[in-house]
This record gives sequence, C-alpha cells and structure tokens, in this order.
Amino acid sequence: MKTKFNQLFDAALAAAASTSTGTFMSEKKKLAIRNQVATDYIKGLLDLRVKRIEREEEAKKLLAAPAKTAGKTALLTVRDVFGPNFPPIPITVRKRVAETEEFIPKTDPLYRFRPSVLSGVLSWLNSCERLKDSLWLFGPTGSGKTSGFEQICSRLNIPVFSFEGHERIEAPEFFGGWVNGPKGMYWVDGPVTAAARVGGMVLINEGDAIPQSALIGLNGSLEGHPIYIHETSEFVHIKDGFGIAFACNTNGGGDLNGDYIGTMRMNLAFPDRFQHVPVNYMEAKDEIEVLLAKVPQLSFDVAETMVKMANEVRESFLKGTMELTMSTRTLIRWAYLSNFHMALKQSGGEPLSYALNYALGYRAVDTTRVALHEMGQRVFGGDLAVWKNGGLPVPAT
Repeated sequence: MKTKFNQLFDAALAAAASTSTGTFMSEKKKLAIRNQVATDYIKGLLDLRVKRIEREEEAKKLLAAPAKTAGKTALLTVRDVFGPNFPPIPITVRKRVAETEEFIPKTDPLYRFRPSVLSGVLSWLNSCERLKDSLWLFGPTGSGKTSGFEQICSRLNIPVFSFEGHERIEAPEFFGGWVNGPKGMYWVDGPVTAAARVGGMVLINEGDAIPQSALIGLNGSLEGHPIYIHETSEFVHIKDGFGIAFACNTNGGGDLNGDYIGTMRMNLAFPDRFQHVPVNYMEAKDEIEVLLAKVPQLSFDVAETMVKMANEVRESFLKGTMELTMSTRTLIRWAYLSNFHMALKQSGGEPLSYALNYALGYRAVDTTRVALHEMGQRVFGGDLAVWKNGGLPVPAT
C-alpha cells in the first residue's frame, strides 16, 4: 500500500506534468515538488496533532463546567456541557449526592456526541415526565447505544441502573427479591425500584429479548405509578427524574433478517409507550478521531484505512453477504491489538492481519474469515495472507 505521502507526491507530479509543455521533467523539478509536498504533508500532520491537543483541552474545560456544580443543581446550556458545536439551549445538571455517586457513569472526556442521538435523548429527558414516555434506542450492534446514553447521563450527573435483558427474565426481577445472607434472608431492590427511590434512570440492554409477559410488569412504572412490593408490603413512590430506557438492536418490530437471534416482536401497544431514537455508526471522520484518541500510536493513514474497511464490512453485513459486522467497539479492539503486535513486523509478520483475527475473524466461519482478509488485502494493498498460519509468518516452502 502506498503511503499517504507517496500518493500526494504522485498526484503532484501528475498535476505538474499536465501543465508542462514538454514531455520531460528534470530531476531538479521533481525534487522541488517532492520538497513542497513533504513540507505540506508535515504541516498537515502537525495541524492534526494541534487539533487533537485542542480537542483534549476543550474536553477538559467541558468537564470542568459540570464539575463546578457538584453539590448543587445548576442551569447551564447544551453548549456548556456537550461542546461548542451544540446550541445554547438551557439544560439542568443535577445535584451530585453521595447516595447515588457510584451509579453516575464514569465520564469519557473524548467521547464524540452525535447531534441526532444527543438531540433525541435530551428531548426525551425534557419531556418524559410530562408525557410519561420511555426511551427506545435502537441500532446495529456496537453503534454506541449504551455508551451514548451513559455519557449523556454522566455529563448531567444522572445515576444509571443497568440491567441486561434475556428471554428467561420474569417481571419480579425488575423490582427486587429476597436473598440469603449471613444473618438470614433480606430484601434487595431490583434496578427499577432502586432507580425509582432516587430519581435515577433504568437502562435495559437487549430489551427486545425480554418476553412480552415480563415486560407487561413494567407498564405501571412506565406510566409513573408507585411500585408496590408485595413481599415487604411497601409502596415505593417514584421520585422526580426517574425514567426507563431500552437499548436494542431492533425498533420493537422484530428482526426480519435473522441477524439478532433471540429478539422478539413486541406487542404493538408496548413500543407505543416509548420515544424511539435510531443510533447508527458514526461518520468516518468522527470514527477516525475516536481511533486516534483511543490508540494515539496509530498513524492517521492507518486509522483512516481501518475505518474504510470497517464501513465495507458493515455494508457487506447489511447486504447479507457477511454474517457479522464490525462495530466501533471491534474497530477500537482491532486498532489496539494491531499496535500491540507491531513487533511482528520484525519477523516478517503482519500485525494488522494477526490482530484482525483476534478482534473479529475468529468469530466468523472460515469462508467469512477468508473474505475479511481478502477485503483487508484489497483495502490496505498489502499481503494479509498470514491468516492461514494463525497470524504468524508463513514458513518458506
């Protein structure tokens, strides 16, 4: 694969040749063009590094604004909390209290908020109590449904009580149960009850995998009614700020393609209680920045090409020619492992190919794994055939 510099140099030579009256270009002129391209290229790399440093500083300032409000409820703007690219719409940052501190998600200072997702979640937060709506985030695996919701709540000091959905859940699990301890049986709140007591958010991952018979048990809570715990004869009144969010691969209408086994088609009345927000993969330029932030040792060229390949894998998945996709989570894993295995280059191995197997390839059937590496060979333009030997250099024959 040609480096970015060589691509730019070739393009500059071609442009110079197209404007020249003669057919011969002197070595002196070629050297001058090469020096100019090198100067511009280095300047571009420096500009990229400066932008990255500026973004890190900007993130620190953004985090400092809500931090200054710790211990009190403050009225800031969306721009104050989420960045200068967003409008100055008033928004409330909650008071931080010791009771819920451990449930406020940890902040990722370099997280990139997508305007469509941020707008949808903030609109719901502003209206959920009045409309008695819940939130349904849906999109492909690893597109940032859970992380996006958690990072928004992190900036707003909102505690989140997470719960993983599955097909064997029964309604009482949402609200709590008796457990056996050293001093006998005692009651433990479930995520819905715990969130209701403090005005927190319930985040139910894979909510579309939960049987409808269990989900019906949430209807009262979705509408804001007090929770009655029959086992303890207690009424738990729902505190202001309480809400329920689902993070799912489908929008509740079922999985028509069979990609997400275990998801269910919801009763039409249940999704009607939700505001639906689609969460797709981020734009390429944003995903490149995420890769460079998470694995700063990567060059821009490699990060750019990795994202290009990830998008080709996603397109193949949507077309049904691959049974798996490359999420942002997997992309970061691939980048990190590639950097970790850079020592392979010294023995003739290919770290990108080696890491691709561990990040994604070994989850696929053999034919898909071959297709992944053939795609990588085409996108990167290098020799990725070492997958045949488990990622190690292929012995000479």
